[in-house]
Amino acid sequence: MNNTAWKYLNKQDRNNLFFVIRDDKPQQETLAVKRNTMDNGATVLDILGGDNYLGLGRSSLSGQSMSEIFLNIKEKNIGVEAGYHPPVEIP
Repeated sequence: MNNTAWKYLNKQDRNNLFFVIRDDKPQQETLAVKRNTMDNGATVLDILGGDNYLGLGRSSLSGQSMSEIFLNIKEKNIGVEAGYHPPVEIP
């Protein structure tokens, strides 16, 4: 089911689109930086006044994404897509 913004959003390239609507900063800003979906939570946390990192995610406003640091991040995440779970040691 589509929402009211669907027709407007689909007019643009939506490859990993992430946007925040803020009432304190009504100006539009587009960041053309290499990032990934792990950065979304860190960016929101940064906007709310928290840290600019969350797990492997980094804020797009004040940090550098792991996707920029490690250009081959997909290779470093081996096994994630395959459902790999490392063995758990029980003491």
